[in-house]
Amino acid sequence: MRRTALISGLIILLMGCTAIKGVKAPPTPVGRETLISEEGRSIGAEVPEGYFVGISKDYKMDQSARDDALLNARKQIIESLGLKLESEVVDRILTRGDTRGVLTSDVMTDAKINAVAKNILMVRAERWYIRRWERTTKGGVEYFFRARCLVEFDREAHDRFVHEMVTQSEKLAQPVFEEGVRLEGGGQLHQAVGRYLKVVEVVRELDEFTGIPPDWTTGVRKLKIDAEGRLEGLFGRIRFSTFNDNQVGVVGKGLKNPLLLVVTVTQRGGETPLEGFPVTFRFVEGVGRLDEGVTTDGKGVAASRVYRIDSRKDRNLVEAVVGGADLEGVVSFPLPKATFSFRSTFAAEATLVSVSIEETILGERVAESRVQSRVIDALRKKGFQVLDLGERPGEEPDIVVTGAARADKADELVYDNKTYGIYFCRARINLEAKNTRDGSILATMDERVKGSGADGQKAAQSALTAKNLEGILNEFVKKIEASLE
Repeated sequence: MRRTALISGLIILLMGCTAIKGVKAPPTPVGRETLISEEGRSIGAEVPEGYFVGISKDYKMDQSARDDALLNARKQIIESLGLKLESEVVDRILTRGDTRGVLTSDVMTDAKINAVAKNILMVRAERWYIRRWERTTKGGVEYFFRARCLVEFDREAHDRFVHEMVTQSEKLAQPVFEEGVRLEGGGQLHQAVGRYLKVVEVVRELDEFTGIPPDWTTGVRKLKIDAEGRLEGLFGRIRFSTFNDNQVGVVGKGLKNPLLLVVTVTQRGGETPLEGFPVTFRFVEGVGRLDEGVTTDGKGVAASRVYRIDSRKDRNLVEAVVGGADLEGVVSFPLPKATFSFRSTFAAEATLVSVSIEETILGERVAESRVQSRVIDALRKKGFQVLDLGERPGEEPDIVVTGAARADKADELVYDNKTYGIYFCRARINLEAKNTRDGSILATMDERVKGSGADGQKAAQSALTAKNLEGILNEFVKKIEASLE
């Protein structure tokens, strides 16, 4: 009996084990991350003043995560300094650990790069927090590290960096200034100006950094004064002559001849053409489109073509800034400037207008439109040239005036059931003026006028030749004129 019970219990136990073995555990979700281990004390969001927290991406190796976290902290320090360096330049300095292949010909950029290499590359982590993770993927399980580091860059470190940047800027600016002096002595004035301006720009950029003690920048500011003195002396020797001044232009068109400025410099007792020198042309009175930034050729000539005049004025003024407008506000002395004056008009040779107005009287089209003739007269009085397509075939008008004048109904006067042999007519006139260059509408008109006569025909003709119509058409032409100014 006891034997039977023992066997039965064993069978039940085996059956239970079999049932448990058949149950499958739920699969781990793909992408789930599990923290396996930690090293170091946690570095949270609250950062002490004068410190930066570097955070890495995910890496399979512990050291790679540490390197990336430190790189991230150093980039944050550079951003906090407001250095305005290209991100690719910063990456190359911080990843390679030197300045090979990233130095430029710009003084301040190279000063910043050298200061970064000497100071930021020396920054080290005071504390690390490393975590090892497990992540489930479709292919199985992968392991990776994430790192955080705490890096100190306090006020003292900030001042060391700025002092190094100022020192580097003076060190790099000195040979640039000396090269400018050499180029000026050799007659290469355009190149000399470029070198002097680089020195001037150094101080301008340093002034963007607040809190630099004045005694730190004494040397580089002296260089700036010397460079500006050289520039002022050089520009004081510049002479110029203008040609093609006082032309007459046409609104909507350009000038026939380009504005010419001949620039020379006094040296060795004579006048030498200044080649390759920038000149900026710009409207200071009037409106138009021209060649703005040009350089002088081998004969010292800067040429600016005026392509379009958009204002009707007795005097348009174009100013030519020798040295280029970019220099204004950079140097402390006034740059040489020349002015060109020309007149723009709508006179005889000016704007061509075609006019086409359909006129109907009592339902019949009139061969010679009275309204069209009066519009043409009003245009000519304002100086527009009306284009006769029959006389000048193939010539395109600048403005097209189209419209309709309709006097389709005349009614006899009836009072107290009596007729008096007087007819009245109300006519409607619609006009539109369009600029053929850009399709813009220059003026529109929609007016109703009255006329009277002994019969319907005369009443309709009277409406389209009414005295007050002259004033209405003159206002229409004035709108066209005003839209072109």
